[in-house]
Amino acid sequence: ANAAANAASRGANAVSRARCARGGARRGGGAVVRGMASSSSSSSSSGKMSSLTAMCEEFRDKFEVEYVTASEVLKRVRDGGDGVKGRALALVDVRGEEERETSRLPNAMSVEEYEAKRDSMGAHDCVCYCTIGYRSGAFAEKLAKSASTRDDNVDVKYYNLYGSILAWTHAGGELVDANGAPTKRVHTFGKQWDCAAEGYESVYFKHPMAKGFGQMLRGWFGRKK
Repeated sequence: ANAAANAASRGANAVSRARCARGGARRGGGAVVRGMASSSSSSSSSGKMSSLTAMCEEFRDKFEVEYVTASEVLKRVRDGGDGVKGRALALVDVRGEEERETSRLPNAMSVEEYEAKRDSMGAHDCVCYCTIGYRSGAFAEKLAKSASTRDDNVDVKYYNLYGSILAWTHAGGELVDANGAPTKRVHTFGKQWDCAAEGYESVYFKHPMAKGFGQMLRGWFGRKK
């Protein structure tokens, strides 16, 4: 499943035309940190959301999977998670470990955690997310196609979170760190995807394509099929 991380590399050329990043300061570990935007910043949240939407629209039709918006998911989370007829909600973070440790959606599972729990969850809706939705779109599509060939009678519907974790910041959703504490830090993978809402501290890889290739290799050789 982590092979979906390769989508970040393949999608870079497709989405790089719409950029909203500004300068950042380097931090150890090959990451760059961009400070929190101030109210006087020339790049407003609305402008960033417009840039994020433009990037998402460039690959929206690439994947055969249904989309759900951050506002829709946030409402469902605040309502307790259950959807129509009591269907549970599973949030799956398909990003790499370093990205997830920076922050994630509350109660989100890694790919490995979800795959271990999937069959025991009963009827549920699985919402996948990454940085802007490219990797999660590929993964959700893979899961949906795999489900169509399984004979286990698990009732699951797969969705891709439109705009993913960055759209979540614009919708007012909370992020938590590795310890479950609220945080305003968010990993944007690369500088060209630095479109988090104002008030967030963006972290990204100095060489995102190399990092994406490394995630792909770990997906090929690091996990059991």
